Amino acid sequence: MPDNKELFEKYDLLLPSKYDGGYLIIAIDEKIRTGDLDGSFTTKEIDDILAETSAHFQLDSVPQWSRIKDNLLHYFIRNDAEEPGKYYLTDYAKGVLDMMRNKLNNPYKNHPLKKSFESSFYLRSNEIKDVEDLERKFGRLFISGPKKVITDHLEGLEDELRDAYKTLNELLENDTHEAVSLVKAFALTFRKFGERAEDITNAMRSKDKFLRDLQMVVDKFYAEIDLVRFSDNESEKIKVVSDWQRARDIYDDIIIFFNDTDRKIKAARRQIFNASEKLSELQEYFSTRANYRLQIQKLFGYVLQTAGYREDGTIFKNGFPLKSLVYEQEKMLYLKHYEFAHKKLNAVIQIPPDKEYEKEERTKIEKEINRQKIINHWVNNAKDHLNKHGQFLLDEMMNTILAEGEDLFVAYGVASEMISLVSEIPDLKIDITRELTILNQNNLALWKTKIRI
Repeated sequence: MPDNKELFEKYDLLLPSKYDGGYLIIAIDEKIRTGDLDGSFTTKEIDDILAETSAHFQLDSVPQWSRIKDNLLHYFIRNDAEEPGKYYLTDYAKGVLDMMRNKLNNPYKNHPLKKSFESSFYLRSNEIKDVEDLERKFGRLFISGPKKVITDHLEGLEDELRDAYKTLNELLENDTHEAVSLVKAFALTFRKFGERAEDITNAMRSKDKFLRDLQMVVDKFYAEIDLVRFSDNESEKIKVVSDWQRARDIYDDIIIFFNDTDRKIKAARRQIFNASEKLSELQEYFSTRANYRLQIQKLFGYVLQTAGYREDGTIFKNGFPLKSLVYEQEKMLYLKHYEFAHKKLNAVIQIPPDKEYEKEERTKIEKEINRQKIINHWVNNAKDHLNKHGQFLLDEMMNTILAEGEDLFVAYGVASEMISLVSEIPDLKIDITRELTILNQNNLALWKTKIRI
């Protein structure tokens, strides 16, 4: 569950459903706007509005004011303190209704986007004297109003393009339009797309010019840092750096807003581009319709040529060609030759086991297993010696193994296991001295190696 649980819990109170007070609030506000109701209204007037709404939407029953009153009294309706028994709409209710009306009838729909940019984001020559001027003109709090104007304008543009695109689809799906009226309707709709595309291009130019001018203002604050870099006045240095940081924060905030604006404008341009593909569909539609009409004309001409009239009615001299099912002769595929005799089974040659080879291989395996057992035995002895004495010499251990009658492979295997044990246990250390040590029973030399804890 998100952190703001209250928003989920009170959703029905913030936005009541249409039959639980939503239509009632709209109807009351409409009557207030037309003058049928004053700013306040009584319970009887509420009941009358509920009855009118139920009759208009053909509901099975009329909603009871006593049932929906408690929910609406939270945010949408208040008791009139000066006139008991009367109610009035809250500012929140009026704000929600205004938001709905602005969404359906955006006030910026017929207003050029370029003018909105130029009226909200502009810089005159030498207008910004210090960072306070920049803060008052484009600070986050002061620029929130113009940002909302641009956002509302882009939402209106998006809705307008969506409605126009829907109109194009409806024109293509409607077969009752004549060719001339269909082309006129397409032309009117595409004129809207063309105007909006030009408006977007002009607005982007105004935005880019404003950002260049704003960047020059920020650069001017940065240039002042270079002027006071070698000054002895530390307070002045701190103030100049702080002014540049504030100017940079303002610029970054506007850049973030314009990046979001660019994303919405790209979506609008993509909508315009998709609408241009409808011209190809219109051309295909006309080609299909023309071909269909041509075939109908041929059919009518053939009917007139082959028709005749008698007392019992109209007859056709030659008769219409009858459609027939597509027929293809089946092909029976069969084998020309077939062997009825039973196939000979492959003979399996039994190879007798080689006892001598088996004995040799078993001997090798047993010897290797015994050697590994011996290596494991000596490795365990070496570990015990290491734990008991804290160190041992590798050459002494190998000489001891050889003295016990074991071969060099066993000694080498034990040495390898113990060296690899050093890399596995961090507490073990290995000391290697460049001093050759000759093993007693073999012509083999190795560096003097000591493993210790």
